[in-house]
Amino acid sequence: MSDYREIHDGPFDEVVSIGMYEHVGRSELGHYARTVHGLLRPGGLFLNHGIARLNSQPPRGDTFISRYIFPGAELHPVAEIVTAMQIAGLEVRVIESMREHYPLTLRYWAANLQAHKAEAIASAGHERERAWRLYMLRAPPKLSTPARSRSIRPWWPASEPVTVSLQRHGQSGSPRDFPASG
Repeated sequence: MSDYREIHDGPFDEVVSIGMYEHVGRSELGHYARTVHGLLRPGGLFLNHGIARLNSQPPRGDTFISRYIFPGAELHPVAEIVTAMQIAGLEVRVIESMREHYPLTLRYWAANLQAHKAEAIASAGHERERAWRLYMLRAPPKLSTPARSRSIRPWWPASEPVTVSLQRHGQSGSPRDFPASG
C-alpha cells in the first residue's frame, strides 16, 4: 500500500486504487489522474474503486457522514472523476455502480468491527467506533435500492494509459473480464 504521490519506481502493468480518490480533493483530481497515467506502461490497467456522488450538488450542511465517516473527504460526482481521467489520457472503458454489493461488504465490516471492538476503541476511541458501527448497520438498507441510496454510491470505473476506471490497450469489457495477472 502506497501514497500515489510517493511512488516513483514505475511503470507498472497494473495500478489499483481502492478508497483513495475520495481523499484526493477536487483541486487535485487532475494531478491524481496524471500521476496514475504516468505510472502505467502502455497497455496497462488502472482500477479505481471508491465512493462518489451521483450529482454535483454538495451535501446539505453538516451531515453524519461528513462529520463522522468521511471527515475531510470530498465525494466527487462521477462525471468529475471520469473527466479528470480522460483529460489525463486514460480511456474510461467501464463504469459500474457497486450499490448492490455494498450492503454485504458493510455487514462483513460490521462483524469484523464487533469481533475487534476493544482494539477499535483503544485505537480510535469509543465515539468513532460507535459512529462506524452505526453507519455500517444503518447504511445497507439505504444503499440496497435506488430510491433509498440517496446521492452516494460505491463506483467501479475502468480505464487505460472513475468512481472506477479499467482498461487494457485494445481490450474492452467489464472489470470481471480482466483476469488478475500473476
